[in-house]
Amino acid sequence: MTSVGGESLESIWIAARPRVMMWSVPSKRSYGTGELYEKHGAYYGRWRTSDDRKLNRKIGSVRNPGSSDGLTRAQAERAFRKMQEAEERCPSRRRDVEPVTVGAAATSLRQAKSLEGARKSYLEGLESMQRVHLEPNIAALALEKVSTAQIEALAGGMLDDGLSPKTVRNVLTFTHSVFEHAIAKGWCHENPVRYAARPKRRRARDARPDLQFLTVAELDAVLRAIPDEVVHRAAGTDASRTRRARPAAPARRARARAPGRDPRRGDDRPAPIRAARASLARHRLDRATDQGSKRIRSRRALRRRQV
Repeated sequence: MTSVGGESLESIWIAARPRVMMWSVPSKRSYGTGELYEKHGAYYGRWRTSDDRKLNRKIGSVRNPGSSDGLTRAQAERAFRKMQEAEERCPSRRRDVEPVTVGAAATSLRQAKSLEGARKSYLEGLESMQRVHLEPNIAALALEKVSTAQIEALAGGMLDDGLSPKTVRNVLTFTHSVFEHAIAKGWCHENPVRYAARPKRRRARDARPDLQFLTVAELDAVLRAIPDEVVHRAAGTDASRTRRARPAAPARRARARAPGRDPRRGDDRPAPIRAARASLARHRLDRATDQGSKRIRSRRALRRRQV
């Protein structure tokens, strides 16, 4: 290779090569992804949904130079994409559609239960809970406007009114079913009753909250009030020897003529129960007879083998 002044021409050409500066040019947003713009010191997003709805939402305030408050352009872009994805997963209600109230959803649930063949007493219980507890409180509210705090306030008000915890649990269970029915219908996307606190079911061994115990001083006072002498029962008041008075003759005849009673046996059970018990007794007798016959046949076979 040719050299000039002891240096190769290749090294001189590399050192004299000018530097190339690269700037990142922001790419244009693809068609259909919406528009992100600034207005009044805030970022706004405008886009069209998959069901042909035009939406315009505020994303957040613009970050000023030298400040840590607000959003940068890149952060606003990410928030805008998340907002679009959330809207596609859970579409908001259209403005031209009337919101569905809690009362309307409860009525729709009762109609669905009636079509499924629910018992009349169960349907009457649902109607009573809707009329007594939901109508005065949250029945007129839209499903999307009901919060968990309102559900807990409803339960607390019922307890303050003296209702039992079991009644409160039943009402909350019915309200939970109402919101689940609304979610299945597409009227709302969240169930506020799912995360609401409710009275717990008390077990048999649990201590009652209103149970009070005596102090040591009160217990000593009770013991001092108990007399030391033995108290005997008065004569003629022994409960074990007292006999119940026999009803008069007209009452006995009326009981004997009562429907479903067998006067010969003195059985007060209804006729269907007596027939079922008689059928069970016959079944047991037949089964015992069959088992006895099997035992006799097995013994005869054993004797034949022995002979």
